[in-house]
Amino acid sequence: MKTKPKIILISITFIIVLSIAGLMYFSQGKASFNEIVTEKISLTDVSQIKISRLSYETLETEEIVVKEPDEINSIMTILNAMELKKTKTLDIQRDEYTYELIIKENLENKFGISFFDKNTLEIFDDTKTKNKISRYEIENDYNIYEELQTFFVE
Repeated sequence: MKTKPKIILISITFIIVLSIAGLMYFSQGKASFNEIVTEKISLTDVSQIKISRLSYETLETEEIVVKEPDEINSIMTILNAMELKKTKTLDIQRDEYTYELIIKENLENKFGISFFDKNTLEIFDDTKTKNKISRYEIENDYNIYEELQTFFVE
């Protein structure tokens, strides 16, 4: 084999390997709420969703429990709109409230979702055997706080 074809072959191989590595690096940790939570449960078996709201200022907690299937589906649709990126650190921009959702399947806690601010959340996944808690940042311009506030009367 001549030197010139060897250099071209090595260059092409290097570019392909670099492209694959870059693709794997940049796609790592990105997922939708649907992939992380909704695909692991049967929506028909979700018996209730408990939504808690904690005021940072007064430390007062309010809770509501959603049991109606139509409302449960509505909440899950709202949550499924979130595009998430896995993160190891929490960079919290403190808001007036923090929200927590507990999704129960057949009256058993399956997922706990803590929204620390408009962009940061933590998901507890009881379906996993280890590493049950994962932290995420909301990637798309979706304001989950606006949606969650509708469940509470001001």
